[in-house]
Amino acid sequence: MGVRGLMTFVENNEELFATPVIMSNIRLVIDAFNLLMRLVGVNEGLVGYAKSVREFFDNLSKCNIKPILIFGGPIVSNSVLLESVRSNDLFSYNKGLRWFNDAKDASKMNVDFIPASTARIIFKNVAAELGIEAIHTPYQPSDLIAKTANELDCPALAVGSDFIIYKLKRGFVDIHSFAYEDPLPGSEPDEPHSIRCSLISHARLAETLPGISSDIIPVLS
Repeated sequence: MGVRGLMTFVENNEELFATPVIMSNIRLVIDAFNLLMRLVGVNEGLVGYAKSVREFFDNLSKCNIKPILIFGGPIVSNSVLLESVRSNDLFSYNKGLRWFNDAKDASKMNVDFIPASTARIIFKNVAAELGIEAIHTPYQPSDLIAKTANELDCPALAVGSDFIIYKLKRGFVDIHSFAYEDPLPGSEPDEPHSIRCSLISHARLAETLPGISSDIIPVLS
């Protein structure tokens, strides 16, 4: 569906289609899965991954950015089924951990690699420990991310190819442009830090692409 390569074209011409912003004192709706995979490999190993997750949220706190994580996947209310899911999660975690350690010892893969199932468990545990707000949906999370961002009147942090179709009031930040590793200090000692990023919105896209209104951008994507 849509024009192949449109989002790649937008990303490759970021200076034309995105607005550089300095972000602080704001709520931010986050695509949790894309974030947790983005953090894989920042620091080496499982302990290093947990450290990366903690550093990410610590830096948001320095900037007074309040994250809302949106997770997709099955939601189980029945206690028996819930225990089964937990058991399967633990099995997947242990299996992934054994795979990681065996492959690392055998030098069969890069030591930075962490299976997605293992990364998800670590990410969720660290986020819960830090008291980060999280919302779970049994469906593809993109619709809920867009809906929540518009309801809270704040931007979303996500992968651009998924979110160019949504008319977000405050736009979205492509996760790869979010310079959380190096927050900028405030001009005064009591001011929060801020994070540099690029904000993409339908209004900016329509302004840069002559003859294309924001109403038809979802069709193009």
